[in-house]
Amino acid sequence: MAAAASRHGGSGGRSGRTLLSACGRTGGRMEPGVLERFLSPGKGSGLRARRRVRPGELLYRAEPFAYVVTKQQLGSVCEHCLRRNEHLHRCSQCKVAKYCGKSCQKEAWLDHKQECRCLKSTEPNFPPDSVRLAGRIVFKLLRQSVCHSERLYSFSDLQSNIEQLSEEMKDGLRHLARTLQLYLKAEIQDASHLPPAIDFFQIFTKVSSTWHLLVNNLWFHFFVLEHFYFAFILFSDHTTQSSLVTDAFSFILTAPLQHLPAEEGSDRAAIMLANKSSRKVDLLKDHCQVFPRSAVPGCLLQQVTCNCFTISNGEMQDVGVGLYPSMSLLNHSCNPNCVIVFEGYQLLLRSVQEIQTGEELTISYIESLMPTSERQKQLLRQYCFECDCLFCQNQEKDAEKLAGEENAWKEVKDAVNEVRYPKSKEEWEQILARFQKLLSHNTGHLPDTNIYQLKMLDCAMDACINLESWEEALSYGSRTLGPYSLYYPGFHPLRAVQLMRVGKLQYSQDMFPQALETLKQAYNIMKVTHGTDHSLMQALMEIKEQCEAIMRIQ
Repeated sequence: MAAAASRHGGSGGRSGRTLLSACGRTGGRMEPGVLERFLSPGKGSGLRARRRVRPGELLYRAEPFAYVVTKQQLGSVCEHCLRRNEHLHRCSQCKVAKYCGKSCQKEAWLDHKQECRCLKSTEPNFPPDSVRLAGRIVFKLLRQSVCHSERLYSFSDLQSNIEQLSEEMKDGLRHLARTLQLYLKAEIQDASHLPPAIDFFQIFTKVSSTWHLLVNNLWFHFFVLEHFYFAFILFSDHTTQSSLVTDAFSFILTAPLQHLPAEEGSDRAAIMLANKSSRKVDLLKDHCQVFPRSAVPGCLLQQVTCNCFTISNGEMQDVGVGLYPSMSLLNHSCNPNCVIVFEGYQLLLRSVQEIQTGEELTISYIESLMPTSERQKQLLRQYCFECDCLFCQNQEKDAEKLAGEENAWKEVKDAVNEVRYPKSKEEWEQILARFQKLLSHNTGHLPDTNIYQLKMLDCAMDACINLESWEEALSYGSRTLGPYSLYYPGFHPLRAVQLMRVGKLQYSQDMFPQALETLKQAYNIMKVTHGTDHSLMQALMEIKEQCEAIMRIQ
């Protein structure tokens, strides 16, 4: 389960107030004067309402300053519209970017034109997502094109929080900036001739890793290693390669050993021994393959992007990452009054609660399906603040989230966290078999309200859907609806999507009365969270009408 939108918080301590005068439904547009930028006490800049806002209002629609498809979705979704398509057409030049057809490719050409040569120069290898995104930002800045998503907050306004970085982290950023320079060499031969405003190091401080989250564990170092390896393969001369490998191992060995967990310390010890051997290059390559992005807890891209938003499709599945500068002003609440959903690459900010004049607009930076202590830890590590909302003060629903036997839910938690991005039928079968065994073993020991049990039911449902076991998928999905109602009350896009999925499964099993009731519940939530014009809402209304038509005949 993914959050409706995830981003790096803290737009810094910028003060002042900017009233909006934009209107319309494209670009970065909204009703004139509905929002204003203000100084939020203790939080820096924020956004607030200039009038009373009702649930379900579209407050902001924006196109990204820059965006990319994630590595995991490369070749599965169109590089322009981000829609999933089994028959994509690849760019004849770089043979990497893929599109629905000529129309999407033409629309994307301005963003892809310069990138194309860079991608072609690195084939058959592919740059890390953060390097590709940073590259697109550089080209955008060079074009000096107008971006509507900068109406409230421009790219130059974005805060880097560089003063909070240790020298080790700054050193890591310099290495990433060097990797970016190498990647862009096909288009930018001499970076010293770039305008002063285009500084590779500063770009990475604004849109790359939340280093304070990663500094105390080895994942930070493997993330940098990935960039080292990408830089390594761009050079053919042995001297430069040797220098890069030496730098890489020098960097990976700089972290204080006591900061690493025991199992990671063992890995470090192995690296230290290997550093004395002649297998440096092979080991560097091995670690970049053994620790791919998909192996990092959660989603590395989601965790390491700063001032960026994870772009999800209608069903809240991550497909890309984009930079929407004005929306970086939004601050966090565990009980937010707004949500962000996406229509392709367009960001939609919608109200889900009644908001009074002068009240601050908030979104949730993180997945709320965590105990209070875990939410606080993640917010402090990743965003450098502690949340003081009523949900956190009251430790809302913590008892229900960890109900049941501790040994049982810890085993389930480990099993769920081990699930990566399965693609083959065999992988889905293995996942389902393991979860079937755990669900059977934990009967009577774990209630479905336990958050790890709930996540396992979700994974089991996904596995069954991918294996076309519709009846079993429905049995798991039906068990999630009660907990979803508990943890996602009111208007929440995740609950709407889950209801729609279960309703479609009921429809497939000819359970038309039950399907219609479930789809109606989804509709009542989705008209607030997505709006009636959203493509997912259109799909929901279509199946709902089909269900109603069948019931009239019967």
